[in-house]
Parts: sequence; C-alpha cells; structure tokens
Amino acid sequence: EPVIRIEGLSQVYSGSWGVPVGKALIIVLELQAGEVLGVLGGNRSGKSALLKLLCGLLPVPTGCIRISGRDPFRAIYRDNVGYLPERPAFPSYQTARKFFMHVARLSG
Repeated sequence: EPVIRIEGLSQVYSGSWGVPVGKALIIVLELQAGEVLGVLGGNRSGKSALLKLLCGLLPVPTGCIRISGRDPFRAIYRDNVGYLPERPAFPSYQTARKFFMHVARLSG
C-alpha cells in the first residue's frame, strides 16, 4: 500500500467576488515508503495548497487523499505531520487567545 495516494484532486482558485480564475492540482500520485517528492511550480500553481491538503488543513475539494490508507482530514492522523508556512498569516479579526485556541484544536 502506498504511503501517500492522491486521486483526481483539483483546486479552483477564485478572484474578486468569488469568480473562478484558474485551476491547479490536477493530480494522480502514489508515493511508496522511502520515496521523495519535490514540488515545483510558479505562483498559484498549488504547491502550498497541496501541502495543506496533505496535512488536513484544507478540506479536499474533489478527489481523494489517503496517507497510509487514512483520511488526513481527521485530527487523530495529524500526529506525525508538521507544517510551517513560509509567511504565516495571523487573522486580524481574531484575538491572540482565539488564534491559539484554533491552533490547539488543529493539533488535537
């Protein structure tokens, strides 16, 4: 069984007023234990979205993602995964306490 299996995954990006402006992440992928994957692409090509999807930080819009046969969106499976964005964005509408409570919920 592959460690990571992605089938039929796609992501639509929206511009102003929610109008779709592009599509990225049209992927079918299998990674076996010990394999390494490099992710390259231009701006808005879906690199960060792919990593967030694999970490279970974004819901899967279409298709299927499995890590060791499990759904990464379930918090119980995030114990072995970490994600550190290049430029973390802290929501201006949240207090520090609410933000940290949100992060604590993500980590279980």
